[in-house]
Amino acid sequence: MVLAELLLTKKSLNWATNRGANIFLYNETDFVLPENEALTFLNCTTESVPSTWWTWEANDRILLPFKEKFPSLFQWRKYDMTLAYQKALYWSNQKTGFLHYTKEKYFSAEKVLFIEPMHPYNKWKTKLKY
Repeated sequence: MVLAELLLTKKSLNWATNRGANIFLYNETDFVLPENEALTFLNCTTESVPSTWWTWEANDRILLPFKEKFPSLFQWRKYDMTLAYQKALYWSNQKTGFLHYTKEKYFSAEKVLFIEPMHPYNKWKTKLKY
């Protein structure tokens, strides 16, 4: 079972291991990782480059249908603001994209105990999905 958090804490590690998690994906920790062969730890920042386009495409699946429905929101005077919105959305969840990309690439068949949502406004849908 997988736990994926931006900041892996000792408290979340204990909570997850008590619930059967044995794979931990993270970007940062606030403690020294234990040496335990039964547990897998993967720092997802190592996947920052390959996850870039994966994260961009995940964002576009949300943003572009919204643009089709409300094209006037993407116009400012005579300028198309789509790229600015795409960049803002990408940078707002870039590090969360590392987690999701790594989970899909290496552990796609694993059950998820918890994973940080790609888009924070969508926490309920993320929790229901897993």
